[in-house]
Amino acid sequence: MKFYARYPGDFMKKTAGLSMAQRGAYTSLLDWCYANEAAVDPDEVYLVCGAISEQDRADVDRVLRKFFNLGPDGYTNPRALEEIAAAQPRISAARKNGKMGGRPRGRPDADAQNNLVRSCA
Repeated sequence: MKFYARYPGDFMKKTAGLSMAQRGAYTSLLDWCYANEAAVDPDEVYLVCGAISEQDRADVDRVLRKFFNLGPDGYTNPRALEEIAAAQPRISAARKNGKMGGRPRGRPDADAQNNLVRSCA
């Protein structure tokens, strides 16, 4: 997905007990899930978050335990899965329109009276 709705109230409520680094890890993981519409590979979670130090990795681990589920494909976030599923009809329609050359253009000559441009010359 190129776009996803972010709900600041929900985010702040759910992450109130996290450190700044943990919030960053959470945001990075969510962004990755939405951008790829897929689970995060367990072997790549630290890379996705830029976790280099042991403390960074501990922060990522805490976020994974608290907000993500480990499945056969990797780590997923339940809310992200819901949002991605809800967006699929819109994404499919956009792809279909794109293959047909985009959205149909309006016909500016359809009602010439409404298309008059008045100048103050």
